[in-house]
Amino acid sequence: MRERRAAGRSATTSRPSPADRQPPPPARVLILQEYVPEYRDSFFRALRTELELTNIHLTVAAGHPGPGATPRGDATTAQKDLHVPQLELAVLGKRLTFRALPLQLIETADLVIVEQARRNLDVYALLLARRWRHKVALHGHGSDTVSQAGPLGQAILRHLTLRAGWFFAYTADGREAVVDMGYPRARTTVVNNTIDTTTLGQAIEKTRWHRIEDSYDLLGIAHHAPAVAFIGALDSSKNIELLLNAWRVAVAGNPRAQLVIAGDGPQRDLVQTATRTTPGITYVGRADAKVKAAIAATCTGIVVPGRIGLVAVDALTMQLPLLTCKGAVHAPEFAYLVAGTDVFEVDPDAQTLARAMLELLDLPVGAAKPPDPTHQTPQSTEAMAYTFAQGIRRFLGHPPVWDGPQSVPAPRQGSSPSTSTRHLTEQLEVGVSHGADVEDPRPAPAQPGQL
Repeated sequence: MRERRAAGRSATTSRPSPADRQPPPPARVLILQEYVPEYRDSFFRALRTELELTNIHLTVAAGHPGPGATPRGDATTAQKDLHVPQLELAVLGKRLTFRALPLQLIETADLVIVEQARRNLDVYALLLARRWRHKVALHGHGSDTVSQAGPLGQAILRHLTLRAGWFFAYTADGREAVVDMGYPRARTTVVNNTIDTTTLGQAIEKTRWHRIEDSYDLLGIAHHAPAVAFIGALDSSKNIELLLNAWRVAVAGNPRAQLVIAGDGPQRDLVQTATRTTPGITYVGRADAKVKAAIAATCTGIVVPGRIGLVAVDALTMQLPLLTCKGAVHAPEFAYLVAGTDVFEVDPDAQTLARAMLELLDLPVGAAKPPDPTHQTPQSTEAMAYTFAQGIRRFLGHPPVWDGPQSVPAPRQGSSPSTSTRHLTEQLEVGVSHGADVEDPRPAPAQPGQL
C-alpha cells in the first residue's frame, strides 16, 4: 500500500518532459503602412524570417496608395496580411490620411510600428492614448528631410517622436536628428534603408555572360550609342522638366546620345510626349532588376536633377555615378554617396546640366569598365531586416541574435576615385561639390553596441 501511495505521489509531482511542454505564445508585432510598395516586398519577407527565429509573429496591415502615389504603379499585396481602409484628403494644401485602425490587433500586439508622419492622423491616437503609447514605435527619416515644415509642424513632429517607445531611423543622420530632439539614443536603431541589392546584383552578374547587344535591345536603344539614364518616380520632386530641357540641349551637341527614362508617376505623359518630340529619349516604364542591369551595362551614369532617395543604392550597386543639381532636397539615402566620386552636383539650369551630361556621356559604359576589386555592394534588404529585427528584440526584451547577415560597408570618404569618375571630376567646370573630411555616413557593419 505504501509503495502504491509513494508511486502516486511520484506521478503527481514529477515534472513534464521537454517534449510535453507547450511553447510560449509568440510575441506579436504589427506594422501599419499606408501601402506596401514593391521595393519593400523583399524586406518584409526577410523580416518575417528573422523574427520567426525568436518566436515573434509579424502582421503587416496596409491600405491602397493614395492619389499621389497611385500613378507610380508600385503597390503590391504579396506581403500585406490585412487591408486597412483609408481616406486621403487635402486640407489647406496639406495631405491628411484617415485610417480605420485594426483595434483588435492593436490591443493584442506587443509592439505597433508606424511611420513617423504627421499626415497620418491615427498616429496621434496611438501615441496620445495611455493604453497604447507605451508599445508604439516609429520608423522614418527622423526630421523633415524632403519637405520644409514651419515651427508648428516641427513642434508636432518632435512631440510625436518623443512619445514613441522606440525609433527605427533610416540612416545614422536620422538617429542624430531625433537625439537632438531629446529622444534617448538607447531606444533607437539605425536600419540603413535599402532595396533588394541581392537580386539586382545577380541580374547585373548575368548580363556579363550575355552579349552587350542584348542589353541595348532590351532598352530599345541603338547598339553602342552613348547613353545615360534616369531612374525614379516621374513627379515634380525629381525635376523632370529640367531633365528634359537639359537633354534637348545635350542631344544637339551629341546627336547619337540616348537618354533612357525608367519609372512611372504623374508626369508620365510629359515624358511620353518628349519621346515623340525630342530625339534620343527612350521610355521603358518602371525598372525591374533586369532593366536596371541592362542600364548598368550600357549607360555611363544616372541623371536625377531633383530629389535623390533610394536611387542612391541603385547607383552604388550598378557602379554608375549620379548627376544631380545643387539645391535639390534629397532623402536621407543621399548620405550614402561620396561627393566627387559617387555623386556630382551642378547648378540647376538646362545649359549647365546639359554640359555635365555631355561629360558623363564621354565615360566608358558599365560593361566596358574593368572589374573593381575594391567595390562593395550596399547592404541588402536581408541585412536591413536583420538589424530591424534586432531593434524589435531589444524593445521586447528578447535576447539578440548575432549570426545574421552583416551590412557591407561602402568605400570610405577620401578613397581614391575610379579612373572614370576622376576624369569627370577633372572635366566638369560647372560646380562640383566635394565632400568634407567627415565620418563616412554610409552603411557600416552592424555591431552589437550599435543596434
